[in-house]
Amino acid sequence: MSQLEQRKKIKIFIDAGITSAKEISAKTGISLRTIFRIKSILREGKSITHKSVSGRPKAITYSHKKSIIRSLNSHSKISIRSVHANLSSKYTDAPSTSTVYRSTRACGFNFKQPVMGPFITPLIAKNRVEWCKDHVNYC
Repeated sequence: MSQLEQRKKIKIFIDAGITSAKEISAKTGISLRTIFRIKSILREGKSITHKSVSGRPKAITYSHKKSIIRSLNSHSKISIRSVHANLSSKYTDAPSTSTVYRSTRACGFNFKQPVMGPFITPLIAKNRVEWCKDHVNYC
C-alpha cells in the first residue's frame, strides 16, 4: 500500500468519526506514529498529498528541450555552441553548453567530426588513374 493510499484510508476513518489512533491502527495495520502524523497534518488543514521537495531541479525544461530539437532539425550542421547561443537569446535561464550536449545525446543526436580525406577533383582523379596505368610494371 502506497503512502497516499495509507493517508486516504486514515482520512476516511477520521471523517467517519473514528478518531482513536489505536482503533484505526487495528483496522488498517498502519503504525500509530503514521496515524498521529497524518492526524496532525489534517488538524493543521494541510493537504495529505505528497509534495515533491528535495532533489535538484532539472537544468533542462520541456521548453528548452523542444527548442533544442527544433534548432537541430532545422539546421542539419549546427554546432552545440550555436544551439546554446540560440537558447541563451531566447531564455534567461539557459543551461550550459555541456548540458545542451548531454540532452542532445539523450534525444538520439550524434555529433561526430567528419573524417577528412584527400580533396580529389575529377581532374586529379583522372590524372592519378593515368599515372597508375603508366606505372603498372614499374619495378
